[in-house]
Amino acid sequence: MARWWLGTTNGTLAVFFVGLTTPNSLLDDGFKDNKITVGAVAVDYFFQPNWKKFFISTGVEYLSGNLAHEQATSTSNYNCMLWTAGAGFVWKFGKNFYLAPHVAFTVRVSGDSKVNVGSYSQSIPAFQPEGGFFSVSSGLPT
Repeated sequence: MARWWLGTTNGTLAVFFVGLTTPNSLLDDGFKDNKITVGAVAVDYFFQPNWKKFFISTGVEYLSGNLAHEQATSTSNYNCMLWTAGAGFVWKFGKNFYLAPHVAFTVRVSGDSKVNVGSYSQSIPAFQPEGGFFSVSSGLPT
């Protein structure tokens, strides 16, 4: 993942790019090799100065993927635009290290709602909750 960001006293603006492959166990039966590339812009707002404790976030994501099926000889491409919102908490531990658990959800606002691979179809959810996830980062002294 590549991430660039700028910050103010109570917020950040981030641009990031990530590539991943969805585990086959999370796909409908027979689907495999769901390779996804995401580009996103996100804004975080912290309720306390200097990026401490609780924050809320929102942003947009452009998702481009390629999906295969065990019974098909070809793959299919798909694209969609997502809106995301979430919240989290930042814990500072050590001199310059941070742990930031957060939860979010995404809403598909445009693009493909399903992917057809041969005669098989995989839907792309209109609403997707994202379970809690963590980021660990380090920063310069403040």
